[in-house]
Amino acid sequence: MDVKIVAIAQDYEPKLISFDDDAEEELGDRYSNGDNVIPDWDPTPPAAGFILAAKFDSEEGPIAWFVRPIAPDNPGSSRERRLKRLEVATHLIEREHTSDLAGHIPT
Repeated sequence: MDVKIVAIAQDYEPKLISFDDDAEEELGDRYSNGDNVIPDWDPTPPAAGFILAAKFDSEEGPIAWFVRPIAPDNPGSSRERRLKRLEVATHLIEREHTSDLAGHIPT
């Protein structure tokens, strides 16, 4: 299941970090030479409060997903809103439009 959908459904804000945008040059060189550098890559959190949720190789190269809880006082964190976000996310997956779910999911 898509990390982004699971995070949103569980009231977490997801952020994707690309290896190309984050890794040190030495790791990039090793990756270009075919070395598995994912265990050595320590991705940088995008902002305070984010924790690493997943790190793996993808078709676009290594990526890391970070998540942080949506604030409890945020009106978007109610059970009804969470269910609506999950419904929208599921619909988008069915239509294979997963590239930018955050822009389509109510908060």
